[in-house]
Amino acid sequence: MSRENQPSAPSDPERRVGRMFRRFEGIPEKRRLEYYAPQYEGDEAWDDYVEHKAAERGGIAESTRRKRYGIARERLAEVCAERGRHYAVARPDDVEAFFRIEAHLSDHVLRDRRFMPVYGFYEYLLNHVDHHHAYNPVLLAALEEGSETRRLWDIKEQHNDERAETRDKR
Repeated sequence: MSRENQPSAPSDPERRVGRMFRRFEGIPEKRRLEYYAPQYEGDEAWDDYVEHKAAERGGIAESTRRKRYGIARERLAEVCAERGRHYAVARPDDVEAFFRIEAHLSDHVLRDRRFMPVYGFYEYLLNHVDHHHAYNPVLLAALEEGSETRRLWDIKEQHNDERAETRDKR
């Protein structure tokens, strides 16, 4: 069965973000993530996310925890701290700054060890009842044509398409 005939999540960020928040500027202040910053002081929400991923996958090797998740969290946390925010309440421009700083890495490393863990982290927060996240800042950053985040989104989608084609040929 071809990918076109399979039900799937929308592939472009415009369709994926839906109707609620299409621009950061349009998000009411009380719905912005920084409004919840005090909740994250000293909190390591990232650890909960990694444990959630481990439970989904039946475990994660220690090297994967370190290389895929640990480094992404450390670097994102550094960038956000320099910009005056906890990484759990990043703005789209914080995420874009992070990906631009990391752009010296290969596309493969950027996709697998930076983009996917960071995107997944905010999706986890968005869908978890203990968090008040009403949007994914990576997705909002990907809405900007010409942004590094959009470039990485497109790389991720191309990779997904290639994987689907490979599966279809089996």
